[in-house]
Amino acid sequence: MPPSTRNNSGNQGKRATQPPTEEDIRGRAKGRRSEAVSEWYFRLNGFMSIHNFIVHIDSTISYTNSEGVEIAARTDADLMGVRFPNSREVLNGRPMVDDTWITRTPEYEEKPLFILVEVKSSLCRINGPWTNPERSNMQRVIRRLGFANSEAQVEEIADSMYRHARWVGPHVVLQYVCVGGFPRLRGSGSCLPIAAGALLPF
Repeated sequence: MPPSTRNNSGNQGKRATQPPTEEDIRGRAKGRRSEAVSEWYFRLNGFMSIHNFIVHIDSTISYTNSEGVEIAARTDADLMGVRFPNSREVLNGRPMVDDTWITRTPEYEEKPLFILVEVKSSLCRINGPWTNPERSNMQRVIRRLGFANSEAQVEEIADSMYRHARWVGPHVVLQYVCVGGFPRLRGSGSCLPIAAGALLPF
């Protein structure tokens, strides 16, 4: 569908009757800064990424939830990226060194690594839309990523992501990552938590 015919999907929740408070504005600005830093961190570690990847609703018309918030998307990932094997960068003859969670995990160096990234300014956690199998958001993303060769495999991968936040296939790895102000993870499975402070050296 041409972009001109879609709703403004990036604006997932908008209160028409209540203007944002100063606290809301500061919180959103802090969130944007955190996302920008995270995007550079993954770029410098060899990931090609899409910022604010939207999972669209079935209808072409947005709807309003019980709190009066206009919804034009099922959910989004703050960042979605992929890093391919043998990814390297050399500047002025000096090889750049990627973060150890990548270089010390053999499967990340041997297979394409796809990531879904959630950025939090506080405690790391997995958002509800990514943990509720009934909403089928994970299946929609997996289909778009394109490495599942059948609907049965889509369901297999999605089940692993819902249960463990991670799927390791024969040729591809899919990993849920959370960047937060506190590395302690509130969630389950093998979601990879990264402390926001760990991004600064890059």
